[in-house]
Amino acid sequence: RFPRALRPTALSATTPQNSGTISLDPSALVIFSKTSCPFCVKAKDVFEAMKVSYRVVEIDEREDGCFLQHTLGILTGSRTVPRVFVNGVCIGGAQQTIDLYKKGELLALIMKSYLK
Repeated sequence: RFPRALRPTALSATTPQNSGTISLDPSALVIFSKTSCPFCVKAKDVFEAMKVSYRVVEIDEREDGCFLQHTLGILTGSRTVPRVFVNGVCIGGAQQTIDLYKKGELLALIMKSYLK
């Protein structure tokens, strides 16, 4: 986790092959995932169970997926997927998401983004 002053409020990635940019709205809930990853399914299942809307970026379906995964590694300290962002901050992967959910802290994090 980044110290507050260093936390990214937006993540953008652009490659020569893909001039598109992914931007994270600080109030968004975004999961960077791979389609065949069982841990990614577990993270998505948490939000499905909570009936919370979220955006999924399937990095293995993108031309710039390798670059995006490398960028996530630089920003979050880990290249593994899923990478779950709540309120513009990476909360970790599947296990961290599940742990926050079980402790009842995940909903509070999500609600903060809507109560700003």
